[in-house]
Amino acid sequence: MIKQQINYPVTIGDTFTDITELDEKIDKAIAFLKKHGQDNHWLWREKRTEKSIASILFADRESSN
Repeated sequence: MIKQQINYPVTIGDTFTDITELDEKIDKAIAFLKKHGQDNHWLWREKRTEKSIASILFADRESSN
């Protein structure tokens, strides 16, 4: 999972550096949702919780208990 995220990162959302960009970013998000439908990023995030990542990083500790 971690290798997947590093090798094939998924862009979620957008950033802005100045408040004047906000209207443009909102319009862009609305256009994206109209074209692609509801965002399903929760599916992506579901397996990327702290607990899920920790279970991978510390799997050797759990197996030795």
